[in-house]
Amino acid sequence: MLGEELWIVARPKDAALAVNAAATGAGLVALVAARRRRPVPAGAATVAQMLLLLVYWELMARYFEAHRDAGEGCWS
Repeated sequence: MLGEELWIVARPKDAALAVNAAATGAGLVALVAARRRRPVPAGAATVAQMLLLLVYWELMARYFEAHRDAGEGCWS
C-alpha cells in the first residue's frame, strides 16, 4: 500500500501501469463473461486478473523499497 501511494504521487509510466491496465482488462472480460453465463472464460479471466494483481503488488513493494531510501515520503 505504501509503495502504491508513492507510485500514484510520482505517476511513472512503467511496467506497473501496464500490469494494472491488463488486470483491469481481465476484470472486465471476467465481468462480461459472467454476465453472459460463460463459466470457463469468466473463471480464466478471474484467474488472470488475480495473477496480474499479485504481480502488481510485487511491483509496488519493489517501488516502495527503491524509493523509501531516496528520502521520498515520510518513511525514510
